[in-house]
Amino acid sequence: GMVACGQKEEAAPAEEQTAVEQAAEVVEEAATEATETVEQAAEATTEAAAEAADAVKEAAADMKEAATTDKQ
Repeated sequence: GMVACGQKEEAAPAEEQTAVEQAAEVVEEAATEATETVEQAAEATTEAAAEAADAVKEAAADMKEAATTDKQ
């Protein structure tokens, strides 16, 4: 019984290590893909941010006009 338990304990870490190595590879691949996606998104976001900024400026101008009109 003791020997069997000892063998199981020795075998488990090796299996766990393999799983960890596989997981690490998957994570690395996912990270690489995510980085590429983020870079592509960043380019699109820059354009979207510029458009959003313009929209916010227009909205702010409209709000100022509305506020001014209310005061009068």
